[in-house]
Amino acid sequence: MNRQQPSAARPLIGPWVVPAVLVAALVPLGSSSPTATAILVVSILSLCAGVALRGAARGELGRFLDQSAAKLKTGMLLAFPLIVLLQYVLKLLAGVPGGPAAELLYSLAWLSTLVFFFLLCRAACHDQNSLRFISASLFLLAGAEAAYGLLNLLSGNEHLLFYKRWAYPDSATGTLVSRNHFAFLMEMLLPLAFAATISDAGPFGRGDLRPAEAGARRVVVSACTVLCALALFFSGSRMGISSFMLSLLLVNAMDYWVRPPRQNSNGAARLMIAIVAPAVLAIAAFIGLDPLFERFLRIPRHFEAGRLPVWQATIAMITDAPLWGHGWGSFGELIKAYRPAPTGLSYAHAHNEYLQIAAESGIAGLAVTLWMLYAFVAALGRSLRRNLSDSQRYMITAYAVAICSVLIHSAADFGLRVPGVALCFVAVLALFTRLIEDPWLVDGIATSNAAGNRAGKDTPE
Repeated sequence: MNRQQPSAARPLIGPWVVPAVLVAALVPLGSSSPTATAILVVSILSLCAGVALRGAARGELGRFLDQSAAKLKTGMLLAFPLIVLLQYVLKLLAGVPGGPAAELLYSLAWLSTLVFFFLLCRAACHDQNSLRFISASLFLLAGAEAAYGLLNLLSGNEHLLFYKRWAYPDSATGTLVSRNHFAFLMEMLLPLAFAATISDAGPFGRGDLRPAEAGARRVVVSACTVLCALALFFSGSRMGISSFMLSLLLVNAMDYWVRPPRQNSNGAARLMIAIVAPAVLAIAAFIGLDPLFERFLRIPRHFEAGRLPVWQATIAMITDAPLWGHGWGSFGELIKAYRPAPTGLSYAHAHNEYLQIAAESGIAGLAVTLWMLYAFVAALGRSLRRNLSDSQRYMITAYAVAICSVLIHSAADFGLRVPGVALCFVAVLALFTRLIEDPWLVDGIATSNAAGNRAGKDTPE
């Protein structure tokens, strides 16, 4: 394999932008308040405008667009904002029933902001150093959130930073209010921490380190991985833990079946799992897993009293407006009319992202969602069929596990409706798309497709 050097052109945006936005989004309880969300929207849109103006002044706006959206179907990125825009126009001009106009405008601004942040993340990851910086930032963010969540739980702290804690005092929640939303964050970042542990080209991997120094770093990274795994366990999120385990199984099974025949499975991942998993289970058992086991035993009762009634009401909403839905962001206002009987519980979300998308944007929104899911699976399959280096395969599968876990978890919760969690997911998704397009960003090694190698070729793509 050959070495491939990144472009020498000066970047239009620095990699520091990604962790800065994520920290700003996660610290104020995931930016769940309208004020915090509005500040995020203005900040991200201002960053995009600044990058565009800088690119135009340097005559490199085309390069920014190429870096941020190359090889991507832009229609896929803009589909949801366009659906919301159409809903607003139909409501304003044609009088089509739907949610409040203010909610539609808010949703349009937020969904557009997610698209722009996706483009910013891709543009910020322009070479090996920028990928390493962003990956290290995500790793440190995961460790900080995990440590804070566990510290709050074990110490019985009644505050989340400067806020009085009013929910889930028996669970690790980091800087978020809900244990389920914290589990979203951990299941996204835990695979990246694990990949950093086993990969020499990870966020903290450097080929010029002395063996002792490299070993010490690996011990630190491994300890942080254990911390993140414990935080996921003690979030108490049943769906979060189950989603992570299932996504780990699915992605690794896919990698096993589609990888080129001559690339045998490396034992480093299995060795680290054999070391980390017992350590996590031993520490978790010492702290106490009885509350978690009891929560799993109560799944049937909680499902019948909680998720099932709201899912039935959501399906009733879908049947009333199957094509374009009731309007993005309208669920919380309209669901009350569809509840068969009062239960004493108030739901602002369907606790199933796919059902809520169908209720708010109809068949059109659900079709876009299925399109995106298919594109993710197809892109992952194409990437895993290539002759990747071990480090490249570790990093790509780690990001895939993170994305897959969130997609599975979203069938029973609404973590992606929390701005801080949504922005973190967008960042992970953006980095995943960069890695499958340019795997050499991981370790500088060019790759070739499997078919070419079986034909006796070894030509970098």
